[in-house]
Parts: sequence; C-alpha cells; structure tokens
Amino acid sequence: MTHSRPHLAQDGRTYYHNTATNETSWNPPPAPAPAPAPAPQQQTPGTWQEARAPDGRVYYYNTVTQATSWEKPAGYATDPAAATSTPATTTSTGAAAATSNKSADEKPEIPEFATKEEAKEAFTKMLYDLECRSNWPWDKIVRACTSDGRFHVLKKGEKKQVWNAWRGKRAKEEKEELRAQAREAREKLKVFFAQQEATGPELRPNEAVDLFRSFPELNSKVLSDREMESIYDEALRVKMDEEKESFRQRAERTEKKFEELLADTPAITEASTWDEIMDALSADPRFKDEPDFAFCWQHSHVPSSQLLSGLTGGSQEDGILDCLVAYERRLDAYSRKKDEEYKAAIDADRREDRKKREAFVELLDQMIKDEIVTANSVWRITYPEMLKHTAYTDMMGVPGTTPLDFFKIRTNELQQTYRRDKALIKDIFKEKDFVVTVTTTGEEFMELLQNDDRVASVSALHLKMIFESMLERALRNQKREAEANRDTREDAFRDLLSRNLIALKADTEWKDVEFMFKDEPSVQAYEKDPETLLKVFRAFLASDPWRSSEGGEPDAKKVKT
Repeated sequence: MTHSRPHLAQDGRTYYHNTATNETSWNPPPAPAPAPAPAPQQQTPGTWQEARAPDGRVYYYNTVTQATSWEKPAGYATDPAAATSTPATTTSTGAAAATSNKSADEKPEIPEFATKEEAKEAFTKMLYDLECRSNWPWDKIVRACTSDGRFHVLKKGEKKQVWNAWRGKRAKEEKEELRAQAREAREKLKVFFAQQEATGPELRPNEAVDLFRSFPELNSKVLSDREMESIYDEALRVKMDEEKESFRQRAERTEKKFEELLADTPAITEASTWDEIMDALSADPRFKDEPDFAFCWQHSHVPSSQLLSGLTGGSQEDGILDCLVAYERRLDAYSRKKDEEYKAAIDADRREDRKKREAFVELLDQMIKDEIVTANSVWRITYPEMLKHTAYTDMMGVPGTTPLDFFKIRTNELQQTYRRDKALIKDIFKEKDFVVTVTTTGEEFMELLQNDDRVASVSALHLKMIFESMLERALRNQKREAEANRDTREDAFRDLLSRNLIALKADTEWKDVEFMFKDEPSVQAYEKDPETLLKVFRAFLASDPWRSSEGGEPDAKKVKT
C-alpha cells in the first residue's frame, strides 16, 4: 500500500506527499508490485453460491470458508440443488447466510414461550438477529430463517402478520440508518476537504472530487458525486471563513500593537505625519524587533508618497497595511477631535450670541412695560434711549437679527394690538351712540368703558392712546368745520360789500359805514369776532374792487384774510 497522496499546488500543478516519510515530490510514486496470485483452490460444486446485495449488485459467497467476492471465482458452477439454499444477505449478513446453509436434515431446536406475544417478540428479534432487510421477499426470509428455531414457533399466517408489521417499522429504521450514515459521511468528508492544502478557490468542486477520489473518504456508498461537490463547496466556505477570521485577528493584533507603540512614544503626537512617525520609530527596538512590524520597518525610509505605489500585494505586506490602517484611524480620531473642538467653539459663540439677543429682547420688553416703546414709537427717537444700556451695545457685531429688526418686530406686534383695541373701543362707542368731541374728558371716556368686560384685555396705555387719538381727531374735525364756516362767512361779507361799492372808497373806515350793514346777517356773523370783520373789510378795500369797469366779478372776492 502506497503512503503518497496527491495535492494541488498554488500554481495548479499536482504534487505528492508521503505521509510515512513526510517527503514531497512532483513525480507520482511507483506503482506497487502486484501481489502473487493465490494458489488455485479446487472448488467443489455448491461451495460458491450467488447472492444479491441490497443495492442490487451480485456477489458470491463461499459456504465453507465464509468468504465473499464481487468477482466470479474460478471454477464456479451453478448448482441447481444449491439454489434453494442461496444466502439472502449482504456481506454484512453473514450470520443469516451461515444459518441458512446448515444441513437440511438438521432440525433446529424450537423454543417454547408462555404466551403468543412472547413468541411474536422472539420472531421479531430473530429477524433483527439474522440481519434481515425490509425489502426482502417472503421466500427469502424463509430461506434465511428456516434453520432458526424461533422461526417455527408461529403459524404461517401469524409469521406473515408479524413480518409485515416488522417490515414497515424496519423500513423506517433503515432509512434513518442511511440518513445517519450519510450525515456521518458528510461530516467526515467535510473535515477531510478542509484539511487538504489543495482546497481553495482555484480548485473547482468537480476537480476536487476527481483529485481525491482515491482516498477512502470519497469511497462512500451513500454520497453521489454531486453531493460530494456540494460538501466541497461548504468545506471551502468554512475554510475561507476561518482564513478570513485568522487574518482579521492577526490584523487586529498588529493594529493594536502599533497604536500602543504610537501612544507610548513621546516624540509622536496626534498630528504627526507618517514620515515623522517612521523617523521616530526607525531606531526603536520595540518597532525594529517586532516580527509583525518587520516589513513596515524595512520600508520605514520610504516616503509616504511612494509607499503605496511600491507595494505588490504580497502577504508579507499585510503588516505595513495594518500599520497604515492604525495610523489612519489615529489620524481620523485626531481630525474628529479637532472638528469637535471647532464645533464646540462655534456652539459656545452661538450660545453667547443667543444670550445677548435674549438680553436685548428683555430690555425691549422692559421699555415696552415702562411705556418708553409704544405702538407709535419710531427708531430714530428711541435710539438715544437704547444707547444708555449695555444690552444694546453688546448686540453690536452679533450676526443674525439686529436690534432694529427686534424693534420693528415688537412695534409691529404693538401696532396690531393697538389697532385691534381701537376697533373694539369704536364698536363699543357705536353701540352706545357716543362720539368723542373736543369737550370730552378722560373721566367721561373711562366711565363709558368701565362696565364693559371686553375692555379688560385692553391695556391702560392703549386706552390712553386711543382717547388721545379720538380727541385729536375731534379737534381736527372742529378745525375743518371752523375753516369751512369762516370761508362761508367771509364770502358772504365780501359779497355784501361788492353790492355796495358806490358807498365805499379806498380810505373808508368801517365805523363810517357800519350803520349801513349792521343788520345784515353776514355782518352779524362777526358779532363775537369784530377784529376779523375789520381785517376782511380792509383787505376788501385794499384789493381795489373798483378797477373792474365791465361789471365782472371783483378781484376782492379772491382775497383771504
């Protein structure tokens, strides 16, 4: 028996490994010398008998030596007399075969049982003891069991009844046994594939089955080639996963060592570049003598700009890549730290600006409460008062909303509230048919509103402003009416003088002609305002009303006092 096993190298070539001498060779081992042929044995008729295995294949069984063979033995001849005693078992059922070939004249000893149930149990146990199969026909069962005394304790009908019940149970057991054998074979084959050096992504499943077919692990009768290829795929995945996990653990170990080395080296800071780190570590024995850093140390003199371009992808370069990963992680941590510091500074500035804005808003609200800022306030008038407070000066340079913006927002809100309150007061006065005049006092104004619940939401400041606004409006209306009355009165008086030009001269005094006009309504209108009457009279004469010779409208009517 040869101890050499074929394996597949990384370049695809097949080499051979001798498990006994631990030697490898590209050349296949010499074929073993053929075993000397056994001396021919005289076979007598009936010595070898033909039988069938469960898988249907024919084998031969020697009734004398108990030997079995898949090949037809020399001198084999079919004996019709022996055909009736052909064994009905596989190579593993030697007990049944041996029992069935006892002399037909030798009667078996028939045991006795107290009950029929015990006899049936004994019959069932016999079937197991003689390793009968569930797919055997009844005549084969008879031939295999006829020499056992337990076979004869039941009647034929009872035998078949017990046999049929056993056969169904035994068929399930055989299927489970086959499944168990298949599971065991799969596990063994999976372990076998995983242990082979040739197992890898470059070796296809069908190639692997062909390569290892000479090994006993692939000689299972319960696994097909397709199943073995599937098992190879699974074993390959497991092996690749294990290699990946091993690579990951090694990388983590190297990265951790390098990070600890960087942290323990005072000359290296968080901001150090790769070239500065290599200069600081090049003479450090902790870096120079560490096997995981060997390749990295050998390239410590290479500038970082040329380092990656010089790598070829070999497995020995993993160490330097692990160090670079650790360096990048350290650099990322430093960048995140700086970003966080910058963000913290920005947030602090924003908080400070927010506090300044809040302080100014509080100042503005206080000025509203103190009635310094109202709905009618304007910035240019309020600005000098703002300058007296630090809450305003602190807002200088603060980005975003300005003090003027806040002022406009607040005054707009006050104006909306004021207009709403004013409309409410007008509605109340309209309901009460009251109009504010120039003679209305503040007490009268408040007395009309004091019993109305709707006024509760109006501030005292707005009530005051609304009263002043209505009083101012009444004064404007009175003035407009007075001006209108004055114009009407003056026009009537001038018209009276125009009709009496014949009695007037440029130097006429009013006292000289007053008796002529004192009973006229236009003159009596000036009874309480004689000074205005004199002004209008003199202005009329100064306008030279006599210059019109065609009787047109005198120019004096256009003169206003």
